[in-house]
Amino acid sequence: MKIKIRKLIAAAAAVMISAAVSACSGHEEPIHAEEQTAPAQTTAPAADAAELFDFGETVRQNEAAPAAIIGVPVRIEAIGKTPVPEDEIAPPTDGAELSLLITDDCMTDYAAAAEQFKALGGNVKVTKTTRGELCGAVSASVLSKRSVDIAQFDNGMMFPYAAANGLIEPCDLAVNVCGKKWDKCRELSADFTMNNWHYVLAFGRSAETVLYYNKDTLVAYGLPDPAKLYSENEWTTERFCDMLRSRRSMGGECTIAGHDFERGLLFGSGQTMIRYDTGAEGYSSNIYIPEINDVMGMIYGLKYDDIIGGTDAGSLDDALRGGVLFWSGTYAEGQSSSLSQLSAVPFPTLKGDKKCYAAKYDGLVLVKGTPNTDSARAFFECALAQSRDLTGKFSEAFCPEGKALYDFGMGISPMVSDSSAHANEDFDKAIVPLLYSADPNMGSWDDVCYHFSYYLHPELTTLNNALANRIFGNQNSQ
Repeated sequence: MKIKIRKLIAAAAAVMISAAVSACSGHEEPIHAEEQTAPAQTTAPAADAAELFDFGETVRQNEAAPAAIIGVPVRIEAIGKTPVPEDEIAPPTDGAELSLLITDDCMTDYAAAAEQFKALGGNVKVTKTTRGELCGAVSASVLSKRSVDIAQFDNGMMFPYAAANGLIEPCDLAVNVCGKKWDKCRELSADFTMNNWHYVLAFGRSAETVLYYNKDTLVAYGLPDPAKLYSENEWTTERFCDMLRSRRSMGGECTIAGHDFERGLLFGSGQTMIRYDTGAEGYSSNIYIPEINDVMGMIYGLKYDDIIGGTDAGSLDDALRGGVLFWSGTYAEGQSSSLSQLSAVPFPTLKGDKKCYAAKYDGLVLVKGTPNTDSARAFFECALAQSRDLTGKFSEAFCPEGKALYDFGMGISPMVSDSSAHANEDFDKAIVPLLYSADPNMGSWDDVCYHFSYYLHPELTTLNNALANRIFGNQNSQ
């Protein structure tokens, strides 16, 4: 049964725990777990639903206020035993071996952070996996009680799914996130908060992908330079589609290739497939709103007219040398390219002057049950100390102007968000990836939405119920 958040407020007040948490309260003394064996009295006024079930704007607005923590264990015990200057890092005091799970796909140099941590007297074991395996590895660790303490954020299942299901804990349990040194990190982390707790420490942000192109190809076909259009606020989704149609009319078999270009284009609508409602509904579907219909209508028009084909164009260099107009690619691909006239531009938007982009975050999470919170605190601070500035020819394209949009739809549940299921043609799974790139033979965009809504809406209800239970307690689930 779907839980309405507003109906839970009265019950929530009965189980409210007042925590004098250092996070965003200005309180400097750590709160120890043994001091929280019984619910504390509170005189705080009852919060409304938006405050109790908020993941973004309220956090930004209320960072200076003490947090009222409901249904979450309080264990703020690791902000350093000995006071040190703000620009220094206190050595870890728990004597533990910290277990760190990361990938090679990151902006932060976690290897350098590990060396700095060791220089402070810390002990760390670093294990690597792939981005797609991160959440599964964390889940297996929690279920088997193996010792993974910190994991890299996967830009997907870690939030909100892993937070709702108790696989990760608030990083506030190890770090005073509201200390001055965390200002930028706290701002970046605002979309990954629950009830004012920070479930992801986001250190950096960039565009997920951009559009690469070969300037020589565009000149040969008399097409405008997208970078110039972008600088003049004329780089729109419509202009982009017109360029693809022009290239196809000149005999191009494949007009665009690479990774997830439908997703990049959809974010140009200024919207995401799944939205978070700061009122009573929690996460809900956005798939029928006009802006998304406009962009997806253009994409499906291109697919229906065979402007966007399924031709295997090879690597970025091979594709662009072969006459493909655009390649949707990552930062690493551009850095490794040998094309002398390679250029890059952010994805177009519905209105060229309304810039926005699909954001990828670099950060860390605290795995459930770790006892090594002071080592975690020290490592988080070492990671924060690393430089995350993108440098090189394409850095500006990957750090664009405009609004950064995060795709919560990729973190709803395994049923909704498992990209490998899409690749393996298990079409009852990976609902959001399929929404971006479903076969045009399924019909119009409305037909696609109708088909996948049958699977999507129950999963959103399950997620919202799990989140409500973590905030209000399981006794309110009936």
